[in-house]
Amino acid sequence: MIQALGSRDGLVQDAKVQRSVPGLDDAALTAARRWLFKPATFKGKLIAVWTVIPIKFSLP
Repeated sequence: MIQALGSRDGLVQDAKVQRSVPGLDDAALTAARRWLFKPATFKGKLIAVWTVIPIKFSLP
């Protein structure tokens, strides 16, 4: 689980590991930092917001 701060421009401004999987934390953070969000709004203004992102790994 990654906690990410989506900025007003939709980019991930900050990301932290919330629940760890040993050996996969760096890959999860790298993936989360590449995401693009639809910016959140409050009273008609764009705001930055923290969200939790579940990252699932699987083998092909």
